[in-house]
Amino acid sequence: QMPKDKRVVAKLKNKKILDIEIKKRLKEREILLPEQTGYLEAEEGERTIQYKQEELKEVLPMDNANNIFDLTLDHGPYYVDYTRNGKYLLMGGKKGHISMMDWKEKSLITEFTVNEKIRDVQFLQDEKLFAVAQKKYVYIYDNAGLEIHCLKHHIEPKYLSFLPYHLLLVTATLRGHLKYQDISTGEIVAEMKSKKGEPFSLCQNKQNGIMHMGHSYGGVSLWSPNMGTPLVDILCHPSCPVTSISISNNGRYMTTTGTDSRLKVWDLRKYELLHDYYTPGVAFCTDISQKGLLSICYGNNILVWKDWEVEKQKEPHMSHRVKKGSRITS
Repeated sequence: QMPKDKRVVAKLKNKKILDIEIKKRLKEREILLPEQTGYLEAEEGERTIQYKQEELKEVLPMDNANNIFDLTLDHGPYYVDYTRNGKYLLMGGKKGHISMMDWKEKSLITEFTVNEKIRDVQFLQDEKLFAVAQKKYVYIYDNAGLEIHCLKHHIEPKYLSFLPYHLLLVTATLRGHLKYQDISTGEIVAEMKSKKGEPFSLCQNKQNGIMHMGHSYGGVSLWSPNMGTPLVDILCHPSCPVTSISISNNGRYMTTTGTDSRLKVWDLRKYELLHDYYTPGVAFCTDISQKGLLSICYGNNILVWKDWEVEKQKEPHMSHRVKKGSRITS
């Protein structure tokens, strides 16, 4: 029986309308709610490391399967870089071949040869400009392959990096110098001498812009353009050159590999060693995906680790082997 009080009737009516509207909005939200990203999962009695890329390509949806492709290039080894949105791929061969492509569409944007040794390549703010560390200097090209600048202050560059929020191009040279150049004004903002010889690796912490440089004695030094000396110096692999450095997306963890065939995981909040692994060979390249998976490359083999920063893992999540005789460098 409905109450006779008009105010109570109006309140109940409004509440009923509100409940209907809430249910409608929740249904709409369920439609628009994206699915949670998943990982490769094995069935009972199987392990994810057993699955090969060729097997996955046969069962994946067509859009995902098209992302697995091979390029056969003759001017290697190659150094690669992606734009921040992940759409464009830049490749620089050690013998002087440079190419840029939209890897999603498999379309070539530019390709040319500089007839000079290349040590590294790096996109700048977007795909319209990129830097190349050549034999003597750093050169900047546009997406049509035209030379825009020759940075003669960066002598014998070995590694390149770019700080997008500061518009700073960072170079580490064979002489052990670290240089920051503002690409908007063209000025050298900072120049430091590491006094530690030729660097063996360079990596940027994308959370704070600090550069991590690996050295021949097994140490990793942290650099900022505001200071002429290292912020921190960590001895990661005593008496063994640090061959690669990677930093997690949240900036809290760092991985290092050395010629001692070991992979180490460090907590950058306390500069403390968390986990220590032995690798089957000397790893010269490591990287961390947007989903937080860690890949380690040695020879022509790739190992992918999941939850590597949470706890010490018993085995890799996935493995892959490229063509025999190849060597992964980037």
